[in-house]
Amino acid sequence: MTTDACREFESWLARAADDAIEAGDQAALDAHVRTCAACRTALADQRAVREALAVRPPLRAHPDFANRVAAAIEADRSWLDRLDFRVWTWRLVPVAAALSLVTWVVVAQNAGTATTAVTTSADATVDADLPVSAALWDESVSDTSLLSLMLRASANDKLADSYKER
Repeated sequence: MTTDACREFESWLARAADDAIEAGDQAALDAHVRTCAACRTALADQRAVREALAVRPPLRAHPDFANRVAAAIEADRSWLDRLDFRVWTWRLVPVAAALSLVTWVVVAQNAGTATTAVTTSADATVDADLPVSAALWDESVSDTSLLSLMLRASANDKLADSYKER
């Protein structure tokens, strides 16, 4: 009967049978095996299997085995397997870099252009290229102008267009 303590040592049994276990783990396993008949039997079984396999002659694969397996794998690949994201990610890096460069150039060109200003009241001006909804947060827009904008324009209209209609 295996207990929780035995589950701790299950992974060590095969390594101990192959003499591939660390000295500290070997000492802990030896102490457990002295008190646990199930683990003692499992260790003996592992060693018997190792000895049986060691006396068998090694099997050699047919020289063409690797080529046949590779051909079978390639023949079995579906079109979905060809869409490997890692390959496509590296193929799309130049496209992303070119788009970033174009975006940077357009933004840099537009940064130097002057914006049109709209006078909303006697002494307040607002950028005409902004949407009408931007007037809600501009303290220089009077309540009357704001009410007028809300009644006559939609939120995405440009401020310049809504003031031309006056």
